[in-house]
Amino acid sequence: ADPGLAFVMGQVAARQGDEAAAAVQFRKTLSLREDFLPARHALLDAATKKGAWGGVAEHAAAILKADPDNARVHLAHGVALPHLGKPDEALEAFARAQKHGGERLPEVRLARGVLYARVKGECEPALAELKAYQRAVPVMPDAAQVTKLVRDCEQVLEENRKAVEAARQMQADAQRQAAEKAAREQKAPAGEGGAAPTSAPPPPR
Repeated sequence: ADPGLAFVMGQVAARQGDEAAAAVQFRKTLSLREDFLPARHALLDAATKKGAWGGVAEHAAAILKADPDNARVHLAHGVALPHLGKPDEALEAFARAQKHGGERLPEVRLARGVLYARVKGECEPALAELKAYQRAVPVMPDAAQVTKLVRDCEQVLEENRKAVEAARQMQADAQRQAAEKAAREQKAPAGEGGAAPTSAPPPPR
């Protein structure tokens, strides 16, 4: 009945590499004491490593009820939410993470940039976030992936710019051609292109 003992047993199992047994003990800890945050953090870390995003969202939300100013947990929550079909809620979580973590947590910039680029398809805000992350973390552990994402976004924006320019040019050409056609029609002799003039009928005999 001691949650502390169950938690220690979970830690021992985790160090021995038995993740399943560790999870059982950590959940037992929470069944004995729901607000035992070290067990929640342990389960959150395990879910994050496995990419079990439902578990990440569950444990992050539970931790934030007791510790609403925890920037890293807000970040973890935000990373999980797009995988659950909630990208807009993820942006809200990232905003809270940045509010509580400030520039001490540049990973928020990276997570937000990835969300804009890969989920929402909005390269302009994505590029701003990714470049801010690059400035904040000159030596990045994931430099190749970030650089590729920046390059892809820049390429998309350039292609969009060219498409807009092409559309403007087509519109200008169409307007010019319409103006030239109208000018030609105004200069044409009266009756040209129209029906032939009719002659008076012959007098009756």
